[in-house]
Amino acid sequence: VVVIYKNLGIEQETSFGSSQAGNASVLQIRSSTLNTNLNKTLVEDTMTSLKGRDRIVALKNETGGDISAYGSIKVLHHFLRLAMGASGTATALGTSAQTVVYNEDVSGNPLSYTMLMDRNNTQEKFSGLRASKLSLKASDGLMEATLSLMGINRASGPAIADIVGETFKPLTWADFTVSIGKPGYTNPVTVQVSEWNIDYENGLERTHLSGAKTAARLDPMVRKVSGSFKVFHTGSSWTDATYGASEFYLRFAATQDSSAGLIAGVTPVYTL
Repeated sequence: VVVIYKNLGIEQETSFGSSQAGNASVLQIRSSTLNTNLNKTLVEDTMTSLKGRDRIVALKNETGGDISAYGSIKVLHHFLRLAMGASGTATALGTSAQTVVYNEDVSGNPLSYTMLMDRNNTQEKFSGLRASKLSLKASDGLMEATLSLMGINRASGPAIADIVGETFKPLTWADFTVSIGKPGYTNPVTVQVSEWNIDYENGLERTHLSGAKTAARLDPMVRKVSGSFKVFHTGSSWTDATYGASEFYLRFAATQDSSAGLIAGVTPVYTL
């Protein structure tokens, strides 16, 4: 079931499960399935008297779900931070830009987010969210990104003020080039593919401990990267030369036009 929302607010937590009150920014997404499963079970009463009855018992809370969005720079920034579990390292690029490198968290304590879901009539806050999987794909249209999340708590949250939609364009299929190289990042070859997808999974595991129905821990385990792409066969010699190595690397690079704005002549509205 896709949850209907008005606005989604996001903020990095100061510590696992603790949000920075009032510092949420709005993220433009397509859909969300964030929810909490109470894992209710029916307990049958074995009494034979008329006073016997069946009871419903909630066992443990499992909070989580997916959020999907088109691949804008802001969406990819937050999705990559959650998937990798680390903030990323920013380096200034000129006077008005920067590059950011996202590496996997190695501390054993990946960052977490609070997300605020405003559905007009109800507002909810999901705390202690960490990502278990990031999926990216493109095929003759807009790039799509889906983030699978696990959390520890769901509670009432504040309303989120309406904002003007970002005028920064999401990445499209035409913005990407795909390159293949041999080990050591040597001899890259640009290939023309008709579709591609990448999945990054960090093996996130939820642990419940005594004393509470909410999860106590969300720990990443063994990471796994998988994906696929489709390319037209252009001759065995080219195929053997490109894919003949036992290992090779893939590079996906996206480049937008200089303005990257939806409205000609208007400076794109874009904040992280």
